[in-house]
Amino acid sequence: MAEIKRSYNIPLRREFLKVPKYRRANKSISAIKKFLIKHMKCPNISIGEKLNSKIWQHGIKNPPHHVLVDVLKTVDDKVYCELQGFEIKVYKKKEPEKAKTLKDKIEEKFEGKSKKKVIVKKSKDAEETKTKKVVKKIVKAEEEKLSDEVKEPVLEKKSELESKPEDINSNKEDKKAE
Repeated sequence: MAEIKRSYNIPLRREFLKVPKYRRANKSISAIKKFLIKHMKCPNISIGEKLNSKIWQHGIKNPPHHVLVDVLKTVDDKVYCELQGFEIKVYKKKEPEKAKTLKDKIEEKFEGKSKKKVIVKKSKDAEETKTKKVVKKIVKAEEEKLSDEVKEPVLEKKSELESKPEDINSNKEDKKAE
């Protein structure tokens, strides 16, 4: 599908008379969009700066009764509309920039300077990560020691209970007799 370029005289009076005076310019903009959707068969409408300023030129209460516009429908189903006699500007979306990593920021900061400093910065970061890993290992070892110390007395008590079940029953009977 090729680009389609057309010119229209869009009537606005019938539409903006349906609303209060303080909403007339807004209604004119929506009437332009509604007209272009109907005639260009595409819901993606972009209104140009000059056309917008023409609508708002005399304020919100007094838009023009009709406007002459040039309309361009692109291959990717986007409709651009501009006041007749002015160039239609086609806007393309900018691709978002990727977030910079720490490495990129450091390299950007030290571009003109010697690379030794950059290496020192990287090695400091590496040392910090190594120390964090060592600390995590130490903490895990301490937790294991604590869990072993807790498990050993429990196992001892369990073995004592298993070896002398009769003594426990006799102790209960003694307490009942007293």
